[in-house]
Parts: sequence; C-alpha cells; structure tokens
Amino acid sequence: MPFIIVVFEYPTVMNGRTRTDPTTVLSEDTWRRSEGAATEYTISAATAVADAVRSTLGPEGMDKMLITRHGNVLVTNDGATLLSEMNVTNPVARFVADVAATQASEVSDGTTTSVILASELLGQAQRLLERGIHPTTIARGYELATDRAVDLVDGLCVTLDPEDDDAIARVGETAMTGKSTEQHAESLLPLVVEAVRAVTVEADGNRVVDLHSLRVDSSDAGGHPSESELLEGAVLFEDPAHEAMPTTVEDAAILLLDCPLELGEPTAEPTVDVGDHDQLQRFLDRDRKRLTGLAESVIESGANVVLCGKHVDPTIQERLADEGILAVRRVPTDDLAFIREILGGEILTDIDEVDRETLADGHVGRDGDGTRFYIEGCGEGTHGATFLLRGSTRHALNEVERGVEDAIDVAARAVTTGTVVPGAGAVEVELAIGVREYATGVDGREQYAIEAFADALEVVPRTLAENAGLDPIDALVELRAAHRDGNERVGLDVRTGTVEDSIDAGVFDLPAVKKQSLTTASEVAAFVLRIDDIVSVGHPESDDRVDPDDREESDGPRGVTGGAVASAASK
Repeated sequence: MPFIIVVFEYPTVMNGRTRTDPTTVLSEDTWRRSEGAATEYTISAATAVADAVRSTLGPEGMDKMLITRHGNVLVTNDGATLLSEMNVTNPVARFVADVAATQASEVSDGTTTSVILASELLGQAQRLLERGIHPTTIARGYELATDRAVDLVDGLCVTLDPEDDDAIARVGETAMTGKSTEQHAESLLPLVVEAVRAVTVEADGNRVVDLHSLRVDSSDAGGHPSESELLEGAVLFEDPAHEAMPTTVEDAAILLLDCPLELGEPTAEPTVDVGDHDQLQRFLDRDRKRLTGLAESVIESGANVVLCGKHVDPTIQERLADEGILAVRRVPTDDLAFIREILGGEILTDIDEVDRETLADGHVGRDGDGTRFYIEGCGEGTHGATFLLRGSTRHALNEVERGVEDAIDVAARAVTTGTVVPGAGAVEVELAIGVREYATGVDGREQYAIEAFADALEVVPRTLAENAGLDPIDALVELRAAHRDGNERVGLDVRTGTVEDSIDAGVFDLPAVKKQSLTTASEVAAFVLRIDDIVSVGHPESDDRVDPDDREESDGPRGVTGGAVASAASK
C-alpha cells in the first residue's frame, strides 16, 4: 500500500542551532481536518443534530417519523428517543446526541432544549472565532456564564405545595405538552398524581418518592389511553402452571425463583441400556423421586406461592397442586425484580437455598376476567403500584408510555423539592438579561463569550415562537420588554401569541431540568471547541475507506441531515 509522508515540523534547539524533526507517517487513506477546517466541521455536525429535533420543541412542536431498514416505524417528538433511534454516523454529532441521553437519564425532561442550546452555543462561538477570539477563551467565558446562570435559576424558584394535587398535575402536564400524550392528559394526569402519592414515603423527616416501587406497564396493548389504570402492587399477565392450583392466596409466602424446577439437562448425549420393563420402571421412578424431592423442598420451606422465571416440570406442578400451592412459570425477569422490590424476600437461583427467610409476604389474587394476577404487600411499610397503560396500537402505546414516564419523573421531583420555575421561555429570557449584566463586570475577552452565551439562551423562546407559527423577533422583543420591567415570570403563550405570567398560567418547569440543560449544553460546547485536529483512517462517518480522489469533496458532516431525519434509524 502506498503511503503519504506527512511531516509536522517542531523546532528543536540543539547546540545553539534550530532543527526540525519529522514525527508522523500517515496512510494515503487518512482523512484529516486541522485548525479552522476542523472547527467548521465539528460545529456543522452539531448544528445538523439540532436541526433534526428543533421543530419538535414546545406545545406546537411537530412529530418526526423514523423508518428502520427493517421497515419498522416510529413516530415521536421526544428528543432523546429521536436521537437514540437515529443512525447518527458523524462522530461529533454523536457527542451532541449524547447530550439528550444525559439529560433524559438525569432529569427526564428538557432533552430537546439541551440539544438546541448546545448547538446555539457553538454557533455563537463560530462568530467569535471569526473575530479572532481563541477557542479556550470562549470555553472559559462559557464556563463563567454557566456558573452565573445556574446561580440565577435559584433566584427564580417558586415554592410549590407538595400536597397540592392540582399543582403537581400541572408540573406533569408541562412534561406531556407537545407529545401525543397531551390529548389524553385529562384522564392520565390524575393517575400520574395518584401514582406519585402511592410511592411517596417519609425518610429521616424528608419526603421521598420511591420510583423503584412504581412500574409503568404497557404490555397489554388495546383499548384507549383513558382506560389506563393505577393498580396497587404488581400485576402478572400469566396463568397458573396447573389448572388445579388455587388462584387466590391470602397471607401468601411467596418464593421467587430464577431457576428451572426440573431435572437438569445432561452435559453429553445419554445412552441407557434397559434389560426389562422393571429396570425401565426403576429408572423412571428414580427421576420421579428426584422431581418429587424438588417439590418437597418448596413445600418444606412454607411457600404457598411460587413465581418461577423458568420452566416447572409437570410432575412438580401436580405435587404442588396437591398441596394447594399456586405456581406461575416463565415469569419475566423484570416482573420478578419488581415484585422483589415491593415485597422483599430474595430471588433465588438455586432451589437448595430456599428457607422461610428468603420468602416474600403478600396477597395474591386473580382478577374477575381471569387474565392477570394482582400481587400486593401485606407488611407494614411495604408499598408499590403498577401504572397499567392502554393504547389502541403498539406505536400509540409506546408514545403514551414515554409521555407518562416523563410526567411521573418531573412530578416526583416537584413533590420531593417543593419548588418550580416559570416555563414557556421565561427562565431563558430572565437568565439572558442577568448574564449580560454579569458580563459587564468581567475583564478580558471572556466578556464576549459571556455575552454570546446570553444571546444563545434566547434560542429557546425564539424556537417556541417559530414552531407555533409566530414571529420570533416580535415575541422576543415583547418578552424582553416585560422582563426589563421586572416581570421575571412572564413567558410566551404560544397558542395566543401573547405574553403572560407562566406561574399564574400553570406552566411550570423544574429548577433541576434548567440547571442540567445549562450545564450539559455548555460542557459539550466547550468540549467540541477544543478540538482543532481530526485524523481518521477513512472517512470518520463511514466504515468504508474514502477514495483519495474524492477526499477533498468530503468536507461536510453527513449522516444527520436531509433524509436521515426520516429514515436514518437502523435498529
């Protein structure tokens, strides 16, 4: 293979003379961008990611359709879902896509906001770079501006009564707004509040929402979202292992097993020579005795309900049925884990380890239709609930599930912290004003970066207006004027085009969501700005090597623009 020798010359002083040394040899298939070209490439990639989700922001945001190469269709406007399902091939674009994943894992909401804010910060940085300001200076300015903005968020907090169900519902409604779940908010929000209440406990004098004890179950497709239910305890869509087993067990001692109740498979092909019928019978009796021994281990433990994640041999089924013990086989692993969470006990992987101390206590009952088991705790301090979602199709049900989970997460945070901030772009406009004022007291070129950070913050209300078909300039001017008059809670009503007090209108956001968006977007912008050289064997966005004759035409970022928005998913 031919090689291109690329020489980077580093001055070295030796014996009073300056010399240079060749340091690197690169293959002719190497793709490289340096200094300004690298910066332009990275910023273009980040902007492409934001453009893919920008139109989904806000109550009037649009949906995106993703079609996989296998023909599966996903319709959603959830930023984190979109970016996780899209086949983003550009390496820099993947950094920005990770912003949404981080935001979702930390605070569940604000994913699209964090992505477009990161993109806008890089766009503002590009203008500063063109004016000769060094990337590290911009990064330092962004860090100072982020610290100031995060501090200012605390000053915008409004106390929320955690016992006010209506207020908690409005917090959840903000998370649902703009998603298809919003049209079912009237029936789902009361259940969201009830679900959060069901798993709220007092710990060391503090109110804690134990979301590990709450499960959102969307396995039962069919029906309408308004038919969704909140059920106490866990729900199993399984049947008894044997028709003679009971279907209701009060004061149940529940054995949770993640191992089969059957004889193990031989490690090699078995060969058995049987001389007569009696010898065969003795062989079969021996296996039956071993199976009966497994059943006796369950019986002697005191368990009267067995939930097994694997197969249960028919011989054991019959023996347990004779003793009035309920057994359910092939219980999904996540169901076992949830039952363990709300009832206690242990999930055993070896039947020999069973004893009374490993069992969970509860009540088990079959519903009237005979389609599912209800499993509830009976001990003091036990709690748990299942949010059973309904939807006409699997696609619709998945989207409802995403909206409900986001609403539960933010409502739980509101109950725990007891504080909210105004939504509808009010926070971003107020922060922009505060950060600009802070910039006047900073010496050096970092001041320009801080002012650019303030300008970038206004991308949120501007995008909200654009997605609602409003004039973004007029909306921003009106918002700025209201905030300069001291109305720090004023946001944009995208449905009327007017400004209003967001708290009075019941449009709430959470301080943690805003802080996470600011921090994550700023960090990824600074990270990208510090990249001044990209070296890749072949094009960085493809597994295929780039033809050397085409290398100069391969300048722009690919894999996240154009048709990729609609069909780039590969999962």
